Amino acid sequence: FCKWRGGNLPTEAQWELAGKGDHPGGAHFNQKYQSGSPVNVGGQRPNSNGLYDMMGNVYEWTRDWYGPYSSEGVVSNPKGPSEGKDKVVRGGAWTSPSHYLRVSDRVARTPEYKYSDVGMRCVYSLQ
Repeated sequence: FCKWRGGNLPTEAQWELAGKGDHPGGAHFNQKYQSGSPVNVGGQRPNSNGLYDMMGNVYEWTRDWYGPYSSEGVVSNPKGPSEGKDKVVRGGAWTSPSHYLRVSDRVARTPEYKYSDVGMRCVYSLQ
């Protein structure tokens, strides 16, 4: 879908950078609206990066394969494995315990499965 619209899924590093803004509306967890569904996007104010619902609405796909973090420590624009079985999802979901609702949380999910608590956010080049 993102490629069809001229964009892409964010890398894990892009997602984390975008999510590091403040969260004036808080995160949504265990708020099962309409018999178990995410909240409407934009119901709270955007974060300081101008983005809505970065944590606690639905997990969001990234285009990176899941792998352990580098033992090298902090790296500029880190890259995950070049292949794998699972992709990284970020942000926690309305189904998540509150301790998962943080920018640093990452979860492995198999891309072939459908999940009721995983969505996507497309990114676009400014060039």
